[in-house]
Amino acid sequence: PDAERGEVVKAILKAREGKTLDIANVEAFCRLHLGKHKRPRRFEVVDELPKNFLGKILRRKLREA
Repeated sequence: PDAERGEVVKAILKAREGKTLDIANVEAFCRLHLGKHKRPRRFEVVDELPKNFLGKILRRKLREA
C-alpha cells in the first residue's frame, strides 16, 4: 500500500539453491524489460516463499508480511 499512489509494486525474491541475488542486476533487468509503471520500487529477499500443499505460492501471506 502507498498513501500517494494506492499501491506500489514490490518484488519479493528468493535465490535458487547455491546462488546469490544482486539487487542491482535485478533492477537493471526490470528497467530494460518493464514499463516504468510496472517496475518494482521495493525489493525484498527472503529465505523461503510461503506455499500451500500443492506447491503454489501463497500471495495473500506475502501481502500480509
